[in-house]
Amino acid sequence: MIGLRAGSQMQSSIVALFIATILMVGCDSSIPSWPQAYSFVTVVESETEIPLKPLTVMLSNASVVGSVANVCLALGSGTPAPHTKEQLKSEVGQFLNDSTVSVLVTTAQGEKREFCGPAFGWTQDGKFAGENELSVCYRASCSGKTIERGTEVVSVSLSASPPMKVLGAYWESTNAYDMR
Repeated sequence: MIGLRAGSQMQSSIVALFIATILMVGCDSSIPSWPQAYSFVTVVESETEIPLKPLTVMLSNASVVGSVANVCLALGSGTPAPHTKEQLKSEVGQFLNDSTVSVLVTTAQGEKREFCGPAFGWTQDGKFAGENELSVCYRASCSGKTIERGTEVVSVSLSASPPMKVLGAYWESTNAYDMR
């Protein structure tokens, strides 16, 4: 193979597998491009206090399109990346201020699902805080149980003990990480 040293069978095998994969994908028009689907709906569009009693927001056009289904809370701006897991947890923790957040999602079929979390997040260009947005996301896949694709989400209820401020909140679902 071009560019490989003699006696490098493993590298040759990897390159051959790569080329074979490209050829198979090129011949199969049924393989979709990534991400095939993404659902994003704003739940809270400006700075809001998440109260002790649930704040329920009705949604339209929110659906489960893949194995990832999250409700995320934008907390504020942090430091630029890169972060260690400990740094990110510390920065997000300053915004959470020991609050315990509850996220309850209701589907069009009337099923209520408590989302679990939090998972800490950072994004360079945030949806609410701008640069270096810190967030916490709560996910549907608690204990491996997901919400079926195609399910419509009609409301999200948020509560926090003690109450806490967020810059905004959003629903998102994607199939970008689904196994093909």
